[in-house]
Amino acid sequence: SFKILLAKNLPALNYISVKLLSAGNLAVTIKHIPIIKLELYIERLNFCALTICKKHQKHLTAKNVKIGLCNYRASANQTLVYQQAKSALTLSQQSPLQHCHRLGISHSRVNIFSNNQIIKSIKKNKFVIYFQPLFELDSGRILQHEVLIRVRGGANELLLANAGINQLDNDQDAFLFDQAIIIKVKKLLLADTSAAIISISLHPKNWFNKAFWQWLITQVSDFKIEHKLQFEINAADFFKYQIRLQGVLKIITKLNYQIIIDGIKSSDHIIQLVNYPQVLGVKLAYDLVHSIEASAHQQSCVKNIVNACQLLNIAVFASDVETKQELQMLTILGVDAAQGFYFTQLLPDFTQTVFH
Repeated sequence: SFKILLAKNLPALNYISVKLLSAGNLAVTIKHIPIIKLELYIERLNFCALTICKKHQKHLTAKNVKIGLCNYRASANQTLVYQQAKSALTLSQQSPLQHCHRLGISHSRVNIFSNNQIIKSIKKNKFVIYFQPLFELDSGRILQHEVLIRVRGGANELLLANAGINQLDNDQDAFLFDQAIIIKVKKLLLADTSAAIISISLHPKNWFNKAFWQWLITQVSDFKIEHKLQFEINAADFFKYQIRLQGVLKIITKLNYQIIIDGIKSSDHIIQLVNYPQVLGVKLAYDLVHSIEASAHQQSCVKNIVNACQLLNIAVFASDVETKQELQMLTILGVDAAQGFYFTQLLPDFTQTVFH
């Protein structure tokens, strides 16, 4: 019944599938949505779902009908698609105001491993370090290289960034994971004669692990002055646990390193960064970057973030840039630097990649 009513209310769509999941949720799949009309169809889907539900229970309001969405391309792993949609639904359910939440799958989110597979691969050294350069938009200069890793497991391969490392759920695994990455990065830095700035996304648990930071201090003691590390932390964790992070921030200042706050979705908390000179820049959330040229709401959010950061002399970065249209709009809005598969594939070592 839901499928029939949905098709009736969205006649322009030629493929709609509806499944009832074991958890009691309805999973709706809609194919061939034009990127430029993505936000429009999300609004229509939200309205249709509420309208259909109210036909059966007239007392329902918008806050009673929650939707989580995942937009993806045809080659995406379906398990990951369902997980992203479920995560989006959880965020929607937790919000008293936002009843419809979307999480997209970027080009880099290509597969999914279990925790045991990831740790097993790390212990056996079955992972490879790659680097993604961050380009300054007005000059094309490479500002830094972000570390990404590929974990190998049989015939499968997983590219890990924040979305992957966050699934490790205990302190020991988190410590082991970041430890292995930093040791490899250290070897590469010490073997390289040129100046380099490397950005590493630390597991959330390690930000609060004193043993990890004590270990890190011993590891970087023989770095040259031109070898610098930057550490990325998720925006939700940073703003929620500012008090607990004070000790770590002092260590970072002492080491002359800096922080990048990842996953910024709005300008709401930017003013708080006035008290944190360790923060070099912020990275826009993927949801703000993806297809930004087609969304006035995303453009407004990014412009507000840029304006707030300019007052504090904090740079604004965009990751997961995949199209020329996205880059052009981000440049117009005043974003300082960007990275993603639009510019270059991942690099196996430091290189002066030509900006185009």
